[in-house]
Order: sequence, then structure tokens, then C-alpha cells
Amino acid sequence: MARSAEALRVKTDLGGVRGLALWRRDGGGEMVYSQPTHHTLSIYQSGGFGVWSLDTRSSGFSSAICILPEGLETHWTNSGPVSNLHIYFTQDDLEAMNWEKAPDIQPLIFGRDAFLKSTTLPLVHQLDWSAASDRLAIEHLLLALLARLGVPLPQPRPAGTLSSVLLGRIEERLNDLEGGAPGLDELAKDVDMSPRHLTRAYKATTRQTLSQRFRELQMLRACELLATELPLAEVALACGFSSQSHFTTAYRRHFGQTPGQAR
Repeated sequence: MARSAEALRVKTDLGGVRGLALWRRDGGGEMVYSQPTHHTLSIYQSGGFGVWSLDTRSSGFSSAICILPEGLETHWTNSGPVSNLHIYFTQDDLEAMNWEKAPDIQPLIFGRDAFLKSTTLPLVHQLDWSAASDRLAIEHLLLALLARLGVPLPQPRPAGTLSSVLLGRIEERLNDLEGGAPGLDELAKDVDMSPRHLTRAYKATTRQTLSQRFRELQMLRACELLATELPLAEVALACGFSSQSHFTTAYRRHFGQTPGQAR
């Protein structure tokens, strides 16, 4: 992976895991994840619709979960942008969490898990990996992510769910934040489904409602813009909020602090 992607951030001296890295890749064709000496939990942050697993003949999406056990060689192609968070750990790391028996890590390609995805948001957008003051919070989040692996995770695309192509189309519309949330009738027309069918299929596919996903995208964009010098009123408008006060209320409800405190 290191030969074919740009490492935006890397941290190795953490308690509980061997390390974590935020990777970005923009196309690049074929790649091989070759027999690693550790387990890898990969949580897609954005993009991913151009990633194709040659082993499972399936395509990725922006919130995909991949679990790659130690020693497993996997083969991929990529034709578009993708950003994913990698967490590297071993059986010894799991046993150190004081479980009576650490779970056997099973491979998962393009699974879905709302808890894993949402738990990465502070890691990627809020916490400073190099700051000593954030170290404890980072390690607690990593332990929570690993603990989640002790229960079965949803498998890829059961019946009644949306294809990655339709998910990509919906995601593109939801990402157009400045105009506010798109109407359900409008979204349903875009994917040639009834509003009721779309609502059910989207929830079955992502374990989220459309409104929950739109709010999550708003918060992701807000985290990015709060790292700039853009005035809070303009951040609110860019994220699709009608006013700064509406933005502040939503941000505080989501993160437990105001945008000004986060900045």
C-alpha cells in the first residue's frame, strides 16, 4: 500500500495497537496487499466507489469496512479517489485487552458498520495524533474500535439493499450540501425507485437513514472547514444550514461542543 498511496498521517507509538495511518489514493490501477504480519482494519472515509476487489468481485463505497487478517494476500484495482483509515494490530494486542479469549479475525471485504465509521470521525477530523494532550482520547477510541471486532459484523450486501452504483449516485447528491438536504421524491427519481422503497433499501444497506447520512456529511464538511479561517457564518452556509445558530445547535448535539470551541 505504501508504494501506491500517499500517507496523510502515520502514528506508530500508541498503546493498544501497532499503529494507524490515514491513506489517500487517486486511481492508480492494480495493487496488492501482500501477506502482512499484522491484522488491518480499514475504514473508508471518502470516495472508494472506484475500488474493486479482485478476490470477491465487489466494489467499494465511502463507508466500507475491510478486515484483512495477518498473512492474507488481497488484490485490488482502483480507478478513483479514496481515503481510508488503517488500524494495524495483532492477536497479542487483542489479548492485552483482557478478553478471556481474543476473537479470531475473519476477513471482511466491503462490509458495513455504522459504529466503526462514526467512531473514526474524531480520529480523522478532530484529534491531533502528534499532541500529547490527545493521546489518551486516541487510545480509548482505538480500543473501542478493536472491541467492536469481538461481535459479528454485517456481511456485504444482503438482499433488498442498494448496489454500490446506486449508493454512489445517492452519495453524490447528498454531498451537494450548500442547497440543503435533497427531497426524498427527488432522490427516489434519480435512482428510479419509489420513495418508500428507497427509504427502506437505504436503511437496510447503510444502517442509517438518509437524513442521518446527510447530517453526518454536514459534520464531516464542518470539521474540514473549521480547520480553515472561514468565518463561522460562511461555514454554516457551506454545510447547508440556514443560519449560524442552526449550525451551532446541530454541531453541539453531534459532538458535544460548539463549533467555536472545536476551532
